[in-house]
Amino acid sequence: MNKYFLSALALFAMLALSPATAAPGKVTITFWNGFTGSDGEILKTIVKDFNTRNDGKIEVKMDIMPWDSMLQKLPPSIATKTAPSLILLGADSIAAYAANQSLEPMDDFWSATGLKATDYADSVLELMKDGGKSYGVPMQTNLIYLYWNKDLFRAAGLDPNKPPKSLAEMASFAVKLTDAKKNQYGLGLPSKGAPQYWTSFFWNNGGDIYDLVTKKNQLDSPENLKTLQWMRDLAVTKKVNPKGATGPDLDNLMFSGKLGMYINGPWLVNGLRNNKVDFGIGAVPAGTKRQQIISGAIGYMIPAGSRPKRSRPPTSSSSSGCRPRS
Repeated sequence: MNKYFLSALALFAMLALSPATAAPGKVTITFWNGFTGSDGEILKTIVKDFNTRNDGKIEVKMDIMPWDSMLQKLPPSIATKTAPSLILLGADSIAAYAANQSLEPMDDFWSATGLKATDYADSVLELMKDGGKSYGVPMQTNLIYLYWNKDLFRAAGLDPNKPPKSLAEMASFAVKLTDAKKNQYGLGLPSKGAPQYWTSFFWNNGGDIYDLVTKKNQLDSPENLKTLQWMRDLAVTKKVNPKGATGPDLDNLMFSGKLGMYINGPWLVNGLRNNKVDFGIGAVPAGTKRQQIISGAIGYMIPAGSRPKRSRPPTSSSSSGCRPRS
């Protein structure tokens, strides 16, 4: 079992043994995350094994939901003190939640659990910090990749072993792979519920999102507007993507063998294998200026004010000395 899942087990145990729950009875730890894909099955196994080994003492109740649903539910749950005991959250969300004091600092995690911070890359640990404080324990880090369906490449007269090298070539391939009569699409461009694939499109075509020097938003730069128009042409005019499709929609389309190309993370692999899709995986194509991709990180975090719940053991009337009056 790798160190990322050992971190989960250590967190479950640490929460259960925290001073706030130091009393008799079973501890219930609520745990929210957005692992709706095949990687969620691995997480379910970890939780099930933990619950079995701690039967009657600690129970982790995990709620898996789409990421966008979780991100909508989390802020009001923190505000009303009904947040879960533990969450998985992207490192890119830490700054906003920490600014509102919505996450518990976790600097004492290593001393409390006995795990070694040196087992993790410094760059990964830094992603879990804001203002010098640590707010998360790394669960995973990842890049995004271009996936393609080799059978659909062959049917479209494309070499299944030669993915597009440029964004322009990817757009050309997407048109060739699209067949509306077969409900088949050339390129997944999810509207939400997916990694920020469009960031790479901006960067690779010479754009940016934020200027660190001037502290100004760059979303409406000429380079970005040109890239957005290119994406709109693909989606609206050339219809290479199902209208309004979300990340989960396109995951399923890829698994069913009806999507030619899709930019996503490593969690897609198990689903493709389980559905026996003949696929390739490679780098996101270069743009007119460079070839660059976004990396991601997810960590275990504790919402502010949340505590595991402990149920008191039942007591009988004879042992408590309480009897109904005659």
